[in-house]
Amino acid sequence: MGKRLRKYNQIISCDRTPHGCWKIYVRTPNDQIHHRLYMGYSKAEALRKARREDFDKGTFFNQPSR
Repeated sequence: MGKRLRKYNQIISCDRTPHGCWKIYVRTPNDQIHHRLYMGYSKAEALRKARREDFDKGTFFNQPSR
């Protein structure tokens, strides 16, 4: 049996920026590393969003949600 994929992203680090954002680095189930800034969230909310966010979809700016 092969290596089993994780269902959620793994949090690598979470730091507060001088501007009040949470800078979070995550490792996706396919072992890619991504980082995002979360503004206006508590630390727990930002971690929850980062853990469940699908980073492999790509980012679309100025477009409705898909």
